[in-house]
Amino acid sequence: MPAIHCPAHNTASAIAISTSVGFRQLEVEDYIRAVGELRPDIAISIADVITAETASVKRIEKSADRSHAWLRDTLGAYDGDVTAPSTTFASIPPIEKEQMPFYLKDLCEDFKSHISGLAIFDPATVTAIPKELSHLPRFCLSEPLSPHAILDALSLGVDIMTIPFITTFSEHGIALSFSFIGS
Repeated sequence: MPAIHCPAHNTASAIAISTSVGFRQLEVEDYIRAVGELRPDIAISIADVITAETASVKRIEKSADRSHAWLRDTLGAYDGDVTAPSTTFASIPPIEKEQMPFYLKDLCEDFKSHISGLAIFDPATVTAIPKELSHLPRFCLSEPLSPHAILDALSLGVDIMTIPFITTFSEHGIALSFSFIGS
């Protein structure tokens, strides 16, 4: 956090990442294999997240198609495998739900029984989640800039969040304390 604009582009089989030695391509197969070996508590399927300010309709459709294919490949890699990660969160790219109808339909019909939660990249994406998936936990991988942004995300239905500003605050000696009073 924050997302780094990468000069390389995602491809049909890899995402562009920033490493300690520069920008590289991470093959989706390598990610899936690493998840199988490392067995994290929560595995998040790779999403083709668009980092450009503007994107064409074709690029947005490609993002949804790639995210769909990568989720399918992730779940298919562990089909029937008892050593599979116990919780896989399906990534939902931050695009309008009208631009990913097939992906959302397949999440409800084909993948629902194989996923344990949803990973979103913008709190507003919660509104795109179909009712059939509303019971799943929602993990937001955004960058809220203030406690108010956290409360806004919670009010939209986000369950788990990354909150990078806490490190910055604590490095400056600022502690945050919240009290929620019910009405």
